[in-house]
Amino acid sequence: MDNKYYNIANMEDSGFLRIFTRQTKQEETRDTLTPVDSTGTRAPLQDDILSPNHAFSENEDGTRTLTLFSHFPRGRKEKGFYRGSLNIDNIPELADSAFAASVTTLVIRGEAIAARDIKCIKKYRASNGGVLPGLTRVSLPDFAGEIPNLGHEYEPNAWLERFEAPMAKSVGYIAFNNCTGLVSVDLSAAEIIEERAFARCSRLTTVDLPVARIVHCRAFERCSRLITVNLPAAKVVCLWAFKDCSSLTTVDLPVARIIQSRAFERCSNLTTVDLPAARIIQSRAFERCSNLKTINLPVAEIIERRAFKYCSSLITVDLPAAKKIKRYALYDCSRLITVNLPVAKSIGRRAFKYCSSLATVDLPAAKTIESRAFEYCPNLTTVDLPAAKKIRNEVFFCCSALRTLKLGYAGKVRLKADIFGNKDRDMANIIDLYLDAARVPSKGRRRYGKYTWRHIQTYIP
Repeated sequence: MDNKYYNIANMEDSGFLRIFTRQTKQEETRDTLTPVDSTGTRAPLQDDILSPNHAFSENEDGTRTLTLFSHFPRGRKEKGFYRGSLNIDNIPELADSAFAASVTTLVIRGEAIAARDIKCIKKYRASNGGVLPGLTRVSLPDFAGEIPNLGHEYEPNAWLERFEAPMAKSVGYIAFNNCTGLVSVDLSAAEIIEERAFARCSRLTTVDLPVARIVHCRAFERCSRLITVNLPAAKVVCLWAFKDCSSLTTVDLPVARIIQSRAFERCSNLTTVDLPAARIIQSRAFERCSNLKTINLPVAEIIERRAFKYCSSLITVDLPAAKKIKRYALYDCSRLITVNLPVAKSIGRRAFKYCSSLATVDLPAAKTIESRAFEYCPNLTTVDLPAAKKIRNEVFFCCSALRTLKLGYAGKVRLKADIFGNKDRDMANIIDLYLDAARVPSKGRRRYGKYTWRHIQTYIP
């Protein structure tokens, strides 16, 4: 069939105003095309037609929607995949159409869309001669593959505002990176969100990904207006995934097991974290979340270094399953009042340093308290360590209000010679020490572990 030119013709009983059809000199092509119904669907094209059908429809606001019907050309197969049919060269006369300038929505129908076809969308909208200069919305209702790169790694893309691909299985690497105009997305079937998929989408406010299982690193980094995230099926949130999402207020990840390093770092408006299935909170996961007030981590076993460092609004920490609190984990949580760590066996270096509001610490299972763990806790008055075997150097440095230290271990507790620091070596004189009955010195002696205490009494749980 000779391919000569495109013609815009009226179609009766259809939901579209006009439709592009291919014609020959004898005008035989119209008979080979299946009419389009009001829903925009149609029967498959014949195999010898090598370009898609095109249709315009008018929107209520006077703008127009352009619908492209994709298909697999016969015999065109490359590296196991069919080549798509949406190359701009296939519709050279579109730029001359009177409707092109008013098109704001592009809909691509059919399952034959290839990744290279979607990349052509950027050319359609390109500011330097793009055939659809007003395009702001893209819909791919039948596409079930991976969304390729519509953004740019370094340069902002401000034209794309809405994107819908409800059947797409994954969102590819930097798919919407730097799409600074993106307001909403519909990716209800996406299971994997690749690296930087939505990074720097500064207008995106809500994300609903009901079946996404993995959120890769930097996926939503610097989405400064992102408020709500719904990831009910996500099991892993990778490093930097939501870093610098300064408007994010709530995190609800009901099945997430691992929160990787810096996943929510500097989410300055985050107030509530609900992670009922998370077992590991990696380093700096919530560092500098200055408005974080409530955390729910009922099964978390390991709190890595700096996990909640500088969370200055955190008041209560309840970690009933945590076994290890690593260094700097709750460093400078200046409003922290209550800590519940019933099974924690080790407290890392400087874990609670600068927790200036902390008054009471009860660590029933802790065996080792690393150096400077409670340094600069000026309001700390009572510490109960019934299982502690080792207390490292300067653990209670500058804890000027400390008056009661309870050590209930039946064996000898190793107290470093400077647990109060070099400047406060005589601080033990104002502290009541409680020891296992077998360890209490006889005849009212007050010496224990190179220190002279105010009183040494029998430990009572």
